[in-house]
Amino acid sequence: MEKASDQLERVETHLHEPMLMYFSSGTSGYPKMVLHDHSYALGHILTAKHWHNVDPEGLHFTIADTGWGKAVWGKFYGQWIMESCVFTYDFDKFVPAEILSLIGKYKITTLCCPPTMFRFFLNEGVEKYDLSSLKYATIAGEALNPDVFYRWYEGTGIKLMEGFGQTETT
Repeated sequence: MEKASDQLERVETHLHEPMLMYFSSGTSGYPKMVLHDHSYALGHILTAKHWHNVDPEGLHFTIADTGWGKAVWGKFYGQWIMESCVFTYDFDKFVPAEILSLIGKYKITTLCCPPTMFRFFLNEGVEKYDLSSLKYATIAGEALNPDVFYRWYEGTGIKLMEGFGQTETT
């Protein structure tokens, strides 16, 4: 990295040229490479606007490791195009109390993470934290247990909105 140039030459690209590649999980066979062109980013305007429900006055937080395709479609493309501020927080170990505290401290308005994390939030006791800034919450990555949905709704007044973001289809 030290030897890398601090200058980045702009290279003109076209809409249908390759932009990035993901690999599917391999649930129906071996993992498959999925190539996306530059229109991929534009497709996530809908993700940000109609699923994450972001707005320019809000602060959006998607919890997703950068090795997961959700990291880009949950944190960057649509959210930035929709002019939402994106909260980024890296951690070595998931600590529910830490994340819940961040919501109140930074006034996060929209949140997306896997259902398992919401289950841990509930076990931590959401009533102990200031979640008043949170207006909308979404889940992805695994099936949502109805008990988690109803307990989160009872504890926060917010319905968890489920999405499906397969590598092959986003």
